[in-house]
Amino acid sequence: MTDFDNHALRMVTKSHIPHVTTLIKNDHKKYMGVTQDPEGRYLYITYTEGLERYDLRTNTSIDIVSKSTRYNNNALMYDGAVKHFIGSILLTNLVIIADDQRHLLFTVDLTTNTISTICTGVAGQLAGHRSGNASLCQLNWPRTLVELNGDIYIGEQGQIIMLRGKTLCSSL
Repeated sequence: MTDFDNHALRMVTKSHIPHVTTLIKNDHKKYMGVTQDPEGRYLYITYTEGLERYDLRTNTSIDIVSKSTRYNNNALMYDGAVKHFIGSILLTNLVIIADDQRHLLFTVDLTTNTISTICTGVAGQLAGHRSGNASLCQLNWPRTLVELNGDIYIGEQGQIIMLRGKTLCSSL
């Protein structure tokens, strides 16, 4: 789980006596969301200004996407327009991330190290964020992301939007 206020990623064991272990503590990052790959090797963790991959076997991490190079950050990709990453989900080789202040939902392709926008809101379009693919849906304030049986559910203020494959989003 992420611990936003304490800048940490924590693991809680499932047992009759729960035990909390801190995997990552970084005073420069406010962790927001976490997802795990199907093989159980990596955790993909969003923090307010980037995406980090944590290797559970070696207990090491690397930034995949970062807003800047400060704090000796050696990320694989930089995106200076990053505002506020909320959460992420992993679908095969794509990490899907919500940026609530830019009103975007986008993918990070882990195979090619590329970023593509898949959903933009009105504010995102006005700010000129049209990188990558054309927007497949409209959203304005993404808050949470959940993947269920291949469908992506995006929690917004007052509604839930569903993205199914490459079809348009529909409000629920």
